[in-house]
Amino acid sequence: MRQHSARFLIAVCLTILAGCSRSDQENARREAEEAKEKARRAGEHIKQDAKRLGREVKAESRKLSSDIDRAVQGTPTHESAGEKIRHGAEELRTAGHEAGSKLEHAALLAKVKSRLANNVGASSITDVNVDINGSTVTLRGKVSSEEQRRLAERAARGVDGVTEVRNHLAVEP
Repeated sequence: MRQHSARFLIAVCLTILAGCSRSDQENARREAEEAKEKARRAGEHIKQDAKRLGREVKAESRKLSSDIDRAVQGTPTHESAGEKIRHGAEELRTAGHEAGSKLEHAALLAKVKSRLANNVGASSITDVNVDINGSTVTLRGKVSSEEQRRLAERAARGVDGVTEVRNHLAVEP
């Protein structure tokens, strides 16, 4: 009878341990799915920003084209046709440069956040904020260990286009 009770107790313990393992696996899978969803949403925001910037550039281009047409047709303006064209070209270059800079910034931000989620773990970076100024990345927020702090910095440094990482993460277990 004791052997049967011991076997039964061992079987129950193994079942509980297997359930914990599955529970941990399920939590890890759920966190990975959440990280993927955050990355997808970040990609959608980048896509929306790119479309908006594209519309702004097109609108500016149409306006400049209209100004050039009026200047060439002899409509009185305070600028000559050549000045209008040069001015329009400069405005278009500026708008294009601004759009490109915003897209590069958004892409770099998405790359850093994705790398953090993959290398450090989705649940570990929920309290991490990423700021980008040019090619410098600043990490702020909380992580639960010094190892996570180092992993986050190493992950950010590993992204193409990042030249400096300022790690202001606080370790709070």
